[in-house]
Amino acid sequence: MDKLNEYERFELYHFYYHLLNTVQEGLDYVLESFHRLELNEAEKVFSDIMRAFYHIDSSNVLILDKTAEEDPQLTLQIRRFDEVINELDHLEFMYFQPLTYETYLKDRLAPAFISWREGIQTRLQPYILH
Repeated sequence: MDKLNEYERFELYHFYYHLLNTVQEGLDYVLESFHRLELNEAEKVFSDIMRAFYHIDSSNVLILDKTAEEDPQLTLQIRRFDEVINELDHLEFMYFQPLTYETYLKDRLAPAFISWREGIQTRLQPYILH
């Protein structure tokens, strides 16, 4: 794989950083929808979140390829995304039980994502704010 130049790396990290904010906004929307009983739109948003997780995971491979030697802390944070993915193992069962599904999203998936997002964004800030 060819090396990314500095501008391409900046673009990748910048897009990635903001994608994480968008996913957080989507999770917030889905959680709020349980209280507003607007679950149809929330299903669409959650589907978008799942697609975003796929893109995050795909981007992680590229970021790891470029940072493994130069930034071990960023590498550790990237690999923590597996914790978020592991939470998805419970999703299929929960999806068909609305109250359990809401609790699962609120108490397990969202906190796992938020914790990971905060750590990775802290590590990415020096790359996108220079």
